[in-house]
Amino acid sequence: MRRADAEMQQKIEALIQEEADPRERARLLILYQIASVLIDNVAAVRETTEEFKAHRIEYEAHIARDESYINQGRGMWRIAGVVLLIAQVSLGYLYTQHIDAMRKVEALVASQGKDIDGLKAWKQFEDRNGSNRK
Repeated sequence: MRRADAEMQQKIEALIQEEADPRERARLLILYQIASVLIDNVAAVRETTEEFKAHRIEYEAHIARDESYINQGRGMWRIAGVVLLIAQVSLGYLYTQHIDAMRKVEALVASQGKDIDGLKAWKQFEDRNGSNRK
């Protein structure tokens, strides 16, 4: 309690003691007690308000930290998604290149096979006709 409040309280108590009429003194005592309780209530409300403000500030800081963690998580998921998309596109491209190369090899083998068949046929023709020429 402040010094001025303490002085005022002492003056009020002195005035109550000086009152000659017992009914008036009782009324003043009741009013004084009501005022004291109200003053205590106001002090308690102020204290509660300050504690609430401190808790609110702490809670808002906690929420801000949590939101930053959530945003970091979202950012990581976006990065992971982009990386996976790039990997999928790259692997798809490599797969199509591989398939195209395999088709070219198959076509080359098929054409080589036809050339070999042609050479075999030519050799057989030469062998048949060459033996007649000699």
